[in-house]
Amino acid sequence: MIRVFLCDDHEIVRDGVRRILEVKGDIKVVAEAGSGQEALEKIVKIGFDVMLLDLDMPGMSGLDILVKVKEARPAAAVVFLTMHDNEEFAKRALRDGAIGFILKGSAPGELDTAVRKAANGKICVSETIMEKIIAQQRGSASENPISSMSKRELQILSRMAKHMKMREIAIELDVSESAVSTYKSRIKEKLKIDDNYELMQFARKHGLDAINI
Repeated sequence: MIRVFLCDDHEIVRDGVRRILEVKGDIKVVAEAGSGQEALEKIVKIGFDVMLLDLDMPGMSGLDILVKVKEARPAAAVVFLTMHDNEEFAKRALRDGAIGFILKGSAPGELDTAVRKAANGKICVSETIMEKIIAQQRGSASENPISSMSKRELQILSRMAKHMKMREIAIELDVSESAVSTYKSRIKEKLKIDDNYELMQFARKHGLDAINI
């Protein structure tokens, strides 16, 4: 029996995924969480083989949850199940210890296969994401500018894309306003963008306004 821990803030998504996985009878969803805090509370209490984790979770990003899961249960396989078809997010997730990155628009059979592969220690990535990664490595696609940015820079840029003010960003990230301003200058320099509006347009184009980093 493959034990699955399902983390997604939408109950209807969790219900649909559970139905897909439990059809054949040898996969069982043993735990669910609708927020980062709930996930962290349960990972130390409930045994599981595979965690299906959304990139967007209330209170904590999926990438941060991944780090905590690997610290608490190094043997657990973590597969991201997300709507974000961005190869840079997938590469970061795999680099930080995830074993898979599957898109929510995937066919039910792909999700079932991904869980089985993950349980056996095999990497599972949606075909469209893998194609983007391969294209980038072959040089047939230009390098994604966000690949050169630090996590803190991405955190600040994503909040700017959500129209948060410098003071609000500083409070949420527990840093000074001057630090936020410095990071903003670095971001503009890396991206070669001077205008604030263009900067927010860039962030939205890369899906940073729709993710909690």
